[in-house]
Amino acid sequence: MNRLLAIDFPRSDRKTLDSELPVSRITLRRILLEGLDDVVHFGKKFVAFEDAPNGAVTACFEDGSTATGDVLIGADGASSHLRAQLLPHAQRVETGIVAISGKFGLNDDTRAITPQPIFRGPTLILGPRGCFMFGSAIEYGDESSKGTTGSTAHDPLSYD
Repeated sequence: MNRLLAIDFPRSDRKTLDSELPVSRITLRRILLEGLDDVVHFGKKFVAFEDAPNGAVTACFEDGSTATGDVLIGADGASSHLRAQLLPHAQRVETGIVAISGKFGLNDDTRAITPQPIFRGPTLILGPRGCFMFGSAIEYGDESSKGTTGSTAHDPLSYD
C-alpha cells in the first residue's frame, strides 16, 4: 500500500485555541445531551414531517406521537425518511463503495507496527484495485491511558 495523502498538523499545546482537539462521537453525544433528559426521547421512529405555523416544523413518529420545534435535523443515514420527503427526486445510487470503520487501542505492540505518518495527522493510504484506508491516531495527554486497549475511560471529556 502506498501513502496517498498525509496531513502533518503542527505540534502545539492542546490548551491553545488553535490546537486540534479530537473527541469521540460518544463523548460529543454525551456533551450535547447534557441537561436535555426531559427534552430528548429515544426509541421513536421518525416517519414524516409537516410544516407548522410561524416557520416551525412538526416531526411525526411511527407510534402516532409528534414533536414541534424550530429546526429538524435529519441524521438518520442513507435511508433517511426526512431526505426522501424533502427531496423525493434525489434517488440513492449504488456506487459499489463499501466503508468499514473501527478503532483499536494503542499499546506498545500496536504503536510499534503503526506507520508514523498516522501519528502526525489524518492519512489516506491507497491500496490495490481501488481500495483505500483512512487512518488517524488520537492520543490523549493523560499518562494513565498509556497501554490501554480500546477503553474510553481515559477520554478526558468522558463523564463516566
